[in-house]
Amino acid sequence: MARPQATVTLIAPDDILPLPPSKTKAGGGGGGGDRDKLQAPKGKLPKFAMQQIVPPMVVVRNDNPKLTAEPTVVVPPEIRLAMNNLPTLGDPMSHVASGPPSNGTGSGGGIGSGNGGGVGSGEGPG
Repeated sequence: MARPQATVTLIAPDDILPLPPSKTKAGGGGGGGDRDKLQAPKGKLPKFAMQQIVPPMVVVRNDNPKLTAEPTVVVPPEIRLAMNNLPTLGDPMSHVASGPPSNGTGSGGGIGSGNGGGVGSGEGPG
């Protein structure tokens, strides 16, 4: 019986046409908040996970939940970020260095001015 033969096509880098720039800004991550009047303070990101069960919060609104889980943001495992050593949870990109605790002006849970349970100004749980 004959073995199948593999065919490899070599492509020189000069043969690949450059992609045009995107019309939209690349982005990712997420955002959140609980419609507070104050912006979220500067702070560290919570633990990274592939699936979010509980969004991060600076101000916990329910002191006695029936089920507990560690707050996380959705980050794929291949992403490596320099972790900061700030003592409390918050938005690392916030312009508010310190102040009263706030989850931020966004919505959907999380911390920041965005929407969706993440941290920052974007949309989503990341």
